[in-house]
Amino acid sequence: MKNQLAALLLVVSAGALSAACSSDSDGDNGNTGGTGGGGNSNSVELKADMTGYVKVDSVGIQGAWYAYADSLGPNGMPPGSCQMKGMHPDAECAVVTKPQPGSFDNAGDNKLCTEGTVEKVGMLNNANDYENQWGAGIGLDFSNAGMGATKMPYDAVANGIKGVSFNIDAPPTAGLRVEFPDVMTDGKSAAYWGASSSYPPSPVVAGLNTITWDKVVPPASSVPVLDTTKIMGIQFHVPTSTSASATYKFCISNLTVLK
Repeated sequence: MKNQLAALLLVVSAGALSAACSSDSDGDNGNTGGTGGGGNSNSVELKADMTGYVKVDSVGIQGAWYAYADSLGPNGMPPGSCQMKGMHPDAECAVVTKPQPGSFDNAGDNKLCTEGTVEKVGMLNNANDYENQWGAGIGLDFSNAGMGATKMPYDAVANGIKGVSFNIDAPPTAGLRVEFPDVMTDGKSAAYWGASSSYPPSPVVAGLNTITWDKVVPPASSVPVLDTTKIMGIQFHVPTSTSASATYKFCISNLTVLK
């Protein structure tokens, strides 16, 4: 994914402004059925306020939930890399219909929802244009105070964090990659849960999913191994494909860091 975090500074800032004003796994893939928490008494839920802003001092995490897409530019509005670099019309780029730009309403019970459409990948210079048509998703920065502050890396090792868990109601039929960009991969192709050279979706199931850092791997030799001392955040990325466009509609709830 390209430059998606920088594309939505408005969302991050909006969440930070609101905060300032209100002052176990199944097999190797890490899936766990059910709808509870992370199954660890030391785990800490990253509860968002009603604007999608998170500040959990006990684990040193703060940041805002945001939506991103290949159709959105640095101001959180079209055009993005899909139109500008790939020269594709709006109709051939990803669309986020929820949340609206500049906001991310918490649906209650720490539930963050999104919906939209990812496009069928087109051609650029006689090749599939995954560079500019990569899809859409939602994410959370782990160390971003907003209000114009610089996004910073988060040291999961120093904070004793061994992974994350979350619930999802309806995994997209197009698949979902749960990505963890770090300092070296922020705004680029990053290590993700269950990655391989064929770029499969992460093994997400409806209900509770648990991920430990050893399950987060690079999809290619050109992608650096995740540096757990310099994680920028978590992203739930709905990727494009060469087969067909696809709609998505899902909610992430009870995002929790595991100790």
